[in-house]
Amino acid sequence: MFDSIDARLDIAAFGAKAHWLSWLRRHGFNVPHAVALQVLENRERIVDFKRESLEEFKAILKPFRCERAYDVAVRSSATCEDAAGKSYAGHFKTVLGKYAFRELAEAIEEVASSLDQSSRADGCRMGVLVQQRVHAGFSGVVFSSNPITKSKSELVLSVVQGMGSALVSGQEAGEDIVLRIQDRTPRAIQVPDCETAIPEDTVANLALQVKAIEAKLGFPVDVEWCTEEESGELFLLQCRPATGMLHQQPELFAISRETEDRIPADAVRSRKVTLRLRSEQVRVPMSIGYIATVNCRGTSNDIPDVSAIRIGSECVAYSVVVISPSTVEGKVVRYFVGCGASSREFIEDQLKNGEIISSPDHCSLQKCLESVRDVCHRDSWAAVAIIQEIYDPVFSGVMRRIGNDYILELARGHFVPKGAVAVSQFVVSSGGSLKLCNEARQQRALRIIDGFVVAEDVAPENQSVTLPASTLMETARVLAPFVDDQATSVEFGLVLDPESTDLSPYVIDCAVETDEIDLGVEEIASGIISKGRVVGELVAVEDTSKIGNSLDMHYHDKSSEELISDRAVVYLCERPDIALTALLGLHRTSQVGFVFKQGSTLCHLAIILREKQIPAVVAAELDDIVAGETVELDALSVGLAGKERIRPLNDC
Repeated sequence: MFDSIDARLDIAAFGAKAHWLSWLRRHGFNVPHAVALQVLENRERIVDFKRESLEEFKAILKPFRCERAYDVAVRSSATCEDAAGKSYAGHFKTVLGKYAFRELAEAIEEVASSLDQSSRADGCRMGVLVQQRVHAGFSGVVFSSNPITKSKSELVLSVVQGMGSALVSGQEAGEDIVLRIQDRTPRAIQVPDCETAIPEDTVANLALQVKAIEAKLGFPVDVEWCTEEESGELFLLQCRPATGMLHQQPELFAISRETEDRIPADAVRSRKVTLRLRSEQVRVPMSIGYIATVNCRGTSNDIPDVSAIRIGSECVAYSVVVISPSTVEGKVVRYFVGCGASSREFIEDQLKNGEIISSPDHCSLQKCLESVRDVCHRDSWAAVAIIQEIYDPVFSGVMRRIGNDYILELARGHFVPKGAVAVSQFVVSSGGSLKLCNEARQQRALRIIDGFVVAEDVAPENQSVTLPASTLMETARVLAPFVDDQATSVEFGLVLDPESTDLSPYVIDCAVETDEIDLGVEEIASGIISKGRVVGELVAVEDTSKIGNSLDMHYHDKSSEELISDRAVVYLCERPDIALTALLGLHRTSQVGFVFKQGSTLCHLAIILREKQIPAVVAAELDDIVAGETVELDALSVGLAGKERIRPLNDC
């Protein structure tokens, strides 16, 4: 009916707490000695032993005797507590003190009777632990990974001075400390300054031990611990699977207002999710999207079955974007997935005047979700991905509200927000008039065909990117509900309506700038993208592909902060390609500026430049200014336009 935790204790026989403490003890972790009393099938008293068993029980308790009493912690060990789905932390009783044997028996019964009727009805049974009491100097709880972000590179420690029973029961807050692991090396743990005067080496030792437990078990854990008041010796008092870090069951379902309550908490605030819910609410078309929840343990059960997905009539590929965690190693994780299993040769045969830029990352969604699991496994216990159908629009673009007006930027094909193509710029007033029309000529368009990104030559008669004013105004009217806050840009596509042959808008994505755009229509027309002024050497950037792959970069990627140049530079570039973000970390923001031959006010790089207060302008003709000259870039003064904003400075 009882046994030492030195033995292998089964959950069904002795309860979960006893099971996990015996596991810790058998694997060499420092756990106070304890005796586990077996769970009972009925309501008989748990210490009603026969005489021989009673004497044996007293003998096994002998190490706990102190001054003719037993100095112990009497703790619950229910079969339902400390489970991955529900911990029951603080739900059942714990009794601490020095007891004569009769008093100890009553304390054991008190803990055993804390099993409530509802838990009993669920099949839960109660065992009891009698554990040597440690008089604590410090105590608390530590999660082997961050329970909020699910990051394996962070541990979260809660600590109080003295006994931790009030902390565990929720009656006391304690101090929360986030510990970070550098370069995924458990021994490289960053310990921040703590208000609680707990020794730093104790914190580091605790972190190493719980990371070792996590590695042995293969899942995150939640560990109660304490240090002995006089010696400072570290003890582990309880271990259980950490709840909430793994999805109970990997799922896949379409995003809609009907399924909103199924969306995980760490994904429900993603703009990609809220945009779809908003689109459904205001009845604006958007491609079908699915939520896929993935566990990152490396098993075949980590991934949901995607066979329920049916290819839509307009679908030419899928975009799979991980929205939790938001980035992995500073980059957004996104894949293009084919939906028709086309070969590269087949796509090349279909292209008359073009080339393949990139192939699909995967040819099946199932394989793609395996990659999501494997990539996120490096730093997270679980992931949430959004699977979105990709259409093949005639035009795509970005729209944003500026005061009472709407600015729209358009190009043929895809990738307008990346700054990878030339765009036309229009400003439509809320009253329905066209206030600005800057038409660009687009020689190449980027399309997505069965997951392949292709660049196609645009026929000369179609190179002027223009639309009737009525189409622009109708597009602005339909998309207006998404840009009311004046800080949001909405990405959209225009597809041919098969019935009317008109172009109809649908929503693709959105981006949110830190502040409202500080530009008026006149300033945009004069070439300003981001306000400011800088003097520096004019440096020409001929080929952005040598800097980075813009199609593989994202607005939310973290740029390098490594400052390697102390000189002021004005970069001269073809267009505001997002690949140019790689240059931003090379200079102080006060010592860099950009001049673009073809401009965009709404692309991702333009947003980043405004947030960093880096001046940028559009100037198509700069034939009289030579790279290497020192120039003043003026993106502030009124009354200037185009190349007037770049002034060569004579050497003195």
